[in-house]
Amino acid sequence: MKTKKISLVFVIGIVLGILIFKGGEVVGRTAVQTIQSNKDDTVKIQTILENNCNCDTIEKGIHATGIQFSKSEGFSTEKVDFTLTNCEYNNLKEEGNRIAQLLQKEGVSDYNLITLDFISNDKQETLNIRDGKIQ
Repeated sequence: MKTKKISLVFVIGIVLGILIFKGGEVVGRTAVQTIQSNKDDTVKIQTILENNCNCDTIEKGIHATGIQFSKSEGFSTEKVDFTLTNCEYNNLKEEGNRIAQLLQKEGVSDYNLITLDFISNDKQETLNIRDGKIQ
């Protein structure tokens, strides 16, 4: 009788171990796929900027996935920022609208928060695109 209880506990332990391992594997695979998808989107955004903005350099800065909060930007779940140096544009809002339309056309306009820092010798301007809309 005691041997049957030990055998039953052993079998239950093995089954639970397999379930936990497989569950962890699924969660891990999903996390990796999400991270890879976000990475692909940031590469796509940078390529769009490089192909359509007349700047000396365009560099990707912080890329964060998960819940974030800042006083100036509020809540976001995915954020990426780019620094665009010595760009040629006349009006920041017009340039922002043009970039937002390009991102929408390429299918990355629903990215939660894209911050573009335009830096030149005489000024620095920041533009936020949240969920495809200029802020």
